[in-house]
Amino acid sequence: MYYSDHKTLVPEIVTLAVLVGAGHLLFERYSFYYLIPKLDMLMHLLGGILIGLIVLKVFFTGKRAKIAHDHKVSTALLVLIGVMIVGVGWEVFEYGVGLTPFYKVATQDTFSDLFFDAAGALVSVLWYFKKIWHAG
Repeated sequence: MYYSDHKTLVPEIVTLAVLVGAGHLLFERYSFYYLIPKLDMLMHLLGGILIGLIVLKVFFTGKRAKIAHDHKVSTALLVLIGVMIVGVGWEVFEYGVGLTPFYKVATQDTFSDLFFDAAGALVSVLWYFKKIWHAG
């Protein structure tokens, strides 16, 4: 048995969007990313969860929730691909606007960011299956 309607995941998406958006603006404004370097990892994890939930909301709520249940691995891969597209796009954007110097583009920092994006994708899939599918 599953629970899925048009409001599924909306509170989580809105809450995470506000946290990630406001957090990023504040952390950039007050240089917290430089003062607390590991903060970037947390933000990429939360961003990965957020984008993962958005992908799940777009493709696998309502009547399509059963598709996700029947094809868990495919669902997880689609979410991972969606999150990685956005993650790589974000890294390119950071470089393009000068937030990331060229020497850091293909370094541990970029790979760390993408790792935490991917971890967020996994968390979003696990969260989705726990919320949507339950014993009935």
